[in-house]
Amino acid sequence: MTVALHALTVPAAIIERLRMKRALAILLLTALAACASAPKPMSLEDGLRTLVGKPASTAVAALGNPDTMRPQGAVTLYLWTAKQPSLAPTPGSDKIGKTAREVAAALRQNPNAVPQPSTCNVTMTIARGIVASAHLTGDPARCGAFLRAFNPHGE
Repeated sequence: MTVALHALTVPAAIIERLRMKRALAILLLTALAACASAPKPMSLEDGLRTLVGKPASTAVAALGNPDTMRPQGAVTLYLWTAKQPSLAPTPGSDKIGKTAREVAAALRQNPNAVPQPSTCNVTMTIARGIVASAHLTGDPARCGAFLRAFNPHGE
C-alpha cells in the first residue's frame, strides 16, 4: 500500500516510521520540560532559613519534636540532634564511611576500624513562639533525616 504525499508516492511503512519518530520526539520534549520545571533540591541551610520568622510549631512539624528545649532569658533554644555511624580514619586508610552500609563494608575490609558516632545538630532560637534564628553545626553528611524534611520526594 502506498500513500500520496505532495505528489509523491511514499510507502505506508515509511509514513508510520515518521509518525513514530514524531511521537517519540514529542514525548522526549515533554519529559525534558517536566524535568526542567521540577523544583531543585533544597539544602538544609536553605530549608532552615525558610523557617526563620515562622511559628515554632512549623519547625516542630518539619523536624519533629526537639531533643532539648532550653529556656535562656526571653528566648528558648530548641536543639535537634541526628546521630549516624561513621568510621574514624585508621592508619593506611583515608576513606571514611558515610552511610551505615558503607560503614559495614569498611568494617569487613578493615576490622580494626573504629565506629564513631557523628552528629548533625540543628539549633533554633525561639522568641515569643517565633523562630528567630536557625543554625546547623556538626557533620552535614549526617543531616539526612533533617534534609528529608525539606525534600520530601527524595531529591
